[in-house]
Amino acid sequence: MDSTYKINVCKMSLFEIVGVTSTEKTYYIGFAFLTSKKEDNFTWVLQMLVDLLKFTYNMSKVIVIDRDTTLMNDVTTVFTKTIN
Repeated sequence: MDSTYKINVCKMSLFEIVGVTSTEKTYYIGFAFLTSKKEDNFTWVLQMLVDLLKFTYNMSKVIVIDRDTTLMNDVTTVFTKTIN
């Protein structure tokens, strides 16, 4: 998971969620344009991810993010069984 900072015409951050297969191929799970990098925006995106993964019974065991403290806090809030 990572969020770029206002590189598009709308000056919005692009939050990307990418998965990796067992054969080391990457694929997009989802993305969202965020009006700001505030906690409530990250919480909403992560909650939508949980809702998406619930139906596929394919909950991730590993979540990789950069050192964005807001995102780190939200991951531990939404994914309650994660270990820091």
